[in-house]
Amino acid sequence: MFIMCTSNRILIVDDDPRTLARYRRALESAGYTVDESEDEEAALEKLRRSKSDLVLLALSPPWIVDMRVLRRLRGAGDDVPVVIIMASGNLFDAKAALELGAIDFLFEPVRPEELRTVVAEVIRRHDLARSKAVDPTQTDALIAAVFDESLTRAKQALNRREFPQAEMALRQATALRPDSVTALSLLGILHELRGDREGAGRCYQAAYRADPSQELARSNMLRLYNSE
Repeated sequence: MFIMCTSNRILIVDDDPRTLARYRRALESAGYTVDESEDEEAALEKLRRSKSDLVLLALSPPWIVDMRVLRRLRGAGDDVPVVIIMASGNLFDAKAALELGAIDFLFEPVRPEELRTVVAEVIRRHDLARSKAVDPTQTDALIAAVFDESLTRAKQALNRREFPQAEMALRQATALRPDSVTALSLLGILHELRGDREGAGRCYQAAYRADPSQELARSNMLRLYNSE
């Protein structure tokens, strides 16, 4: 089940027509109004002509080409929230993306329910920031909000044993804070639940190196190796 929406307008920017169609179906099924654009200039022109509540921006190497959309939007004073979507496995500086004006990000393949959840959360967060007169582009506060929400989604997904959703959320969290003991420990738990002891061990070791004083990091590592 997902949140229905009848008033928010989403602009999707991607040069792959099949991906555009997939995103459109996922969002229109939740009641969103969806516009599409396959290039930077067309996207900016659509945003000038009509207001969007959120932009989905698909990135592909070289990142700098697609980042121009963010720079030009923010340079023009447009604070529309932008969610970046990128291919899994590609190296990308999530913190830099947020500093350039992104609001959140996802990794492909994006499941329809994950896309709808993130879009709803970002719109809600952006509206809340406006109502409180908070600048939604303040990087530190934004990183903290995205990180906290990613951890919440990961814990909920782990409890439901929805492993793809948990992995997506934990990728977000560890990209923002690579030394987070909590995020690394949850990633280790995810590996354990999937039967990947080696992957779990790497995550627990990383958590311990990040902060040896944290009992969570130490106990998970000892539990894993003592159970061999």
